[in-house]
Amino acid sequence: MTMAGGLYGLTLEKFLNVSTAMTGGLESETLVKTMLVQDAYTPNFDTHAFRSSVTNEPGASGSYATGGVVITTTELTVASPAATQLRFSAANPAGWTTATITARGCVTYDNTGAAGTDLLVVANAFATDVSSSGGTFTLQFDATNGLFYIDYA
Repeated sequence: MTMAGGLYGLTLEKFLNVSTAMTGGLESETLVKTMLVQDAYTPNFDTHAFRSSVTNEPGASGSYATGGVVITTTELTVASPAATQLRFSAANPAGWTTATITARGCVTYDNTGAAGTDLLVVANAFATDVSSSGGTFTLQFDATNGLFYIDYA
């Protein structure tokens, strides 16, 4: 075997899950939320740090409340789907019923309770606008890659 360089996946997992900057880590079942955003939102991955930087969230409609919902069954997994990846996944949020909204993506964040301190984690873009008109809006995370993955080798 040849010596190779790379990050240690289990340490990376622990770092992401118990970062002192986050209120409960990525695997919190009560503090990590996902909110919808419209096409006009342009994430700036260098300067946007808090939810207060996120614009163009659809307004509250039906069972969709601004700020989104808590995501559950959150999991950081090493070696899935590839042996050198750390994947963050969660259960698909329950469908928002009777909602009239259009979204182009979602933003996941650590919910501290204030937009100016809620740390942003990841923005996921949909291929096109997704809409519901007085019906159920369902968000489905990627079954293979989750919300994001890091190839650490």
